[in-house]
Amino acid sequence: MKRILKIASAFIGILIGAGFASGQETMLYFVSFGNLGTIGAIISVAIFAYLGMILMKLGSRTQTDSHQEVIYKICGRFLGCIIDYVLNAILFGIGIVMIAGSGSIFDQQFGLPSFIGTILMTVLVMITVMLKVDRVIKVIASVTPFLILVVLFLFIYSMSTMNSSFTSLEPHAWNKIQLRDIGLYLQ
Repeated sequence: MKRILKIASAFIGILIGAGFASGQETMLYFVSFGNLGTIGAIISVAIFAYLGMILMKLGSRTQTDSHQEVIYKICGRFLGCIIDYVLNAILFGIGIVMIAGSGSIFDQQFGLPSFIGTILMTVLVMITVMLKVDRVIKVIASVTPFLILVVLFLFIYSMSTMNSSFTSLEPHAWNKIQLRDIGLYLQ
């Protein structure tokens, strides 16, 4: 049971950390659509959970040590090879964007030269890559409960201090979409 919770925490941590870390994604993809966005967020959570369960079952049944073997079983050798290359290219691109973004954060938040943040993140990425997968999962799984508690605290705080109703905020959400669609949306 402990191993299951560790893997589940790592899965949640990766989804939240990699996909919705800045909050901009959540605002653009869900909040800006008002009540419909809330429904979309619930559907997205359900899809993530279902696909995660399916992938974990496949990995468990095949007893593989690599994602490659699962992809090859699902897609065949030829298509699996293409998907594996595309997946690696996407992950490489995401890594580059994260490293560049860390440089920007150091510049914006601390007034330090961006190369300091870039070097620091590059070193952290290299250390992470040198760790065994089990250790990386352990680190991510240990941080995730804290992340969930912070998100829950912020949610409860936001709901308890909210001055407006969801109904009164709905037009503002749709206004954001219209401004973005005509190119006036600024981050």
